[in-house]
Amino acid sequence: MEIYDCKVLLGGSRDNEVRKRSIAAPEVILLQHIHGHDHVLEIKHIGPSDIDSALVRDMLALTYCADQDPKSAPLLREVFGPASMPLPNVVEGVTHKNKAAAVPVEHVTRWRAMRQESEVRADAPSFAD
Repeated sequence: MEIYDCKVLLGGSRDNEVRKRSIAAPEVILLQHIHGHDHVLEIKHIGPSDIDSALVRDMLALTYCADQDPKSAPLLREVFGPASMPLPNVVEGVTHKNKAAAVPVEHVTRWRAMRQESEVRADAPSFAD
């Protein structure tokens, strides 16, 4: 799967830019769907990665569909089809580097929490009382 950097204009505003680094092709496509193709700019190919498609789908579900069941998230189904369909490996229209160095999977997943539940320390105060 190919890995990219890009810039996202939240709400189309140049005053509200977010840089996304080392993200997989499906995430770029999902950002284009959410924010609009014109608001995902400066898409730059970084290189290939051996990241597993199922792992990418789970990361997307946890990041963009946190309140939905990761295995049947409607947003992911709308953009990519059912979970049985393979995710796209490239972003169309982006120039790819020839012989780009491989991107380690850890670089693609480094900012992601891969669990839906966060750990709670046993001695942490409870605010539910």
